[in-house]
Amino acid sequence: MNIWTKKSFNLYNSIDYLDKLHDIYPMNKNQPRKLNPTTKEKITEYFNKKKDEELFKILINLEKFPIKDSYKAFFTNVPKKERNKIIEMNPKTIRRICQRIYQLGYNKMIEGIEEPIETNRQIGPMFENWINNQYPFYTDVLDFVNSIEYITSLKGSDDSLIKFAKEYLKLTLPTGRGGAEKGLDMIIKINTKPVQTYVIGEAKFITDNGGHQMSQLRDALDLITSDTFKNNGNFNVYRIAILDGICWIKSKNTKMQQQIRGLNDDEIALSALLLDSFFKSLK
Repeated sequence: MNIWTKKSFNLYNSIDYLDKLHDIYPMNKNQPRKLNPTTKEKITEYFNKKKDEELFKILINLEKFPIKDSYKAFFTNVPKKERNKIIEMNPKTIRRICQRIYQLGYNKMIEGIEEPIETNRQIGPMFENWINNQYPFYTDVLDFVNSIEYITSLKGSDDSLIKFAKEYLKLTLPTGRGGAEKGLDMIIKINTKPVQTYVIGEAKFITDNGGHQMSQLRDALDLITSDTFKNNGNFNVYRIAILDGICWIKSKNTKMQQQIRGLNDDEIALSALLLDSFFKSLK
């Protein structure tokens, strides 16, 4: 097990671990989603007149559907150009779902639509915002590559970070379970000599023991354990899994413990709180 992984296991019961972590992942109350006034007027009209099809066609295209229903995901996964046709071809299903919404009541329906975004869906952007506030960051690739500061960050979308890793660093990245290339939450450049050092990473805040959280952990570890990863460039490249939360607690939750403790010495998983020390150790 890598020394940085060992250090991370010792963090959870140290002074102000959670307090410091809150600087990275602030769990503040989120604002309600905003519903366009014109859209709200149409929803009100169709709800009051019990126009199932018209109401459903509006609701299915909103960011938040007012109820949970196993059939709802089918419609959201249909290409938009085909969605109305599928809705019109399944009137009994639309009627059943709308009946549930009518029973819910108008006010509860609006509350469901405007429900604030869940904090756990914002965790990725939280880390990215934090890391880009810790070091000088660049959005332009050439500016990033030619930067003279000791530690710098490349700021951009998942696609842009993946593109940089593949085209400039000449990396072959592992793929996820769906066959798509895994996203990156961080690309850091360290001006080491004689060649530059780059650190790529995926960040996860593990908040529970459930299956979804286990999948999140596995996603991060796949980046550092995949045999398909190849570095064909003329740079030092480190790939790391940036983990925080309950995964570091020495408890009876053996599944997460086994996954992390089973890592090899060259497979680096560490807390975000140790990143600065890790970067500065790469001389």
